[in-house]
Amino acid sequence: PCARVLRMDLAKAIRFESSLIIGEDVEWNMRVLRACEKVCFVNSLWYGYLQLADSAIHKYYGNRAESLEAYHNLLYQRNKEFCEKDPVPYAINMAISFYSMVKCEYLSAQCPLSNNQKRKEIKKILSRSPWTVMLKKNVFSKLPSRHKVFLIACKMGLGVEMLKLWGMQKNGKQD
Repeated sequence: PCARVLRMDLAKAIRFESSLIIGEDVEWNMRVLRACEKVCFVNSLWYGYLQLADSAIHKYYGNRAESLEAYHNLLYQRNKEFCEKDPVPYAINMAISFYSMVKCEYLSAQCPLSNNQKRKEIKKILSRSPWTVMLKKNVFSKLPSRHKVFLIACKMGLGVEMLKLWGMQKNGKQD
């Protein structure tokens, strides 16, 4: 919602979806764009986004999968025509959400699950709707390679281990 300039009547008429804990800004943006008759893009940087390590997006919730499922289901319902016409952008958004969820929930020191329980839970989540959209053959084949590799690792029960290795490599740590 920041980095947007819109008419006051639209701003008052289109409210955030209060039932969503995660993704309410993306869902709001989709509704605003649908309501606009004209859109203008300005190729200038007027807004800086600072993401802190202890911000809400990185916080351990314990039920992030359910919150993200509610978000993706609502996003799909409200944009069904677009999502069915071209499911790949929707699936990429889901893949990013899935990665963030696994990273924030299952790599968190607050997660009470054993590694085996984490593997089983992640595989179970991938078998539920709406996550299954990412795994449909015609969609999966069009995902960026990094998303495919991560999803395959999660299906094999190696997602958490992959994130740990990526974290070590990113941070320059070696054992």
